[in-house]
Amino acid sequence: MPNHCCNTEERTGRTSAVIQEIQPNFKVKGQRFSAEELKRLFNELVENSLAIWLDANTVEITQN
Repeated sequence: MPNHCCNTEERTGRTSAVIQEIQPNFKVKGQRFSAEELKRLFNELVENSLAIWLDANTVEITQN
């Protein structure tokens, strides 16, 4: 996964993400992601050691 995006913590001050907060607002090419699609994306972050699960719907971004 390329690391060319800005650091979320630097932009927003947040280090965690909750599916229910993101899902209604997250669009790519005009298409909303479902909660299940976001969960799969969060799981990819965890599998690549970029985040850890805090609960069933929340990840915390790890420091690299």
